[in-house]
Amino acid sequence: YEYEIDDNHVKEEVLITKTPQFLSHPQEIVVNEGHTVRLPCLVDQLEGFVLLWRKNEQIISVGGHILDKTESKIDLEESKHGNTLVITNVDKTDEAHFDCSVSAYRKTEIHHKVQVRVKPVIRTIP
Repeated sequence: YEYEIDDNHVKEEVLITKTPQFLSHPQEIVVNEGHTVRLPCLVDQLEGFVLLWRKNEQIISVGGHILDKTESKIDLEESKHGNTLVITNVDKTDEAHFDCSVSAYRKTEIHHKVQVRVKPVIRTIP
């Protein structure tokens, strides 16, 4: 913007940033116990924004950092447009709602639901 006040000429630069839009879509995934699940969080414009992952409303990652370092089965695969949450060796404790949100003024998030199919236990009774 440019405007004049008396003899003073003032130039002010205003940065207007558009809220990123998701390129990935919400998923409801049924995964077999012991397998790997990938949950994408990709946006059209990541520059200047941070992605945050939650598992059942508990924050598990901010940006490219996993908060619980003891949780070795959870990892992030970074890409130009965001990241993908990767959970290896899935078990029943991984069954949850996973939300990825963008650090924008207007709440923007994508929701994934993971269900785990456990291996059946077959017992024979004599």
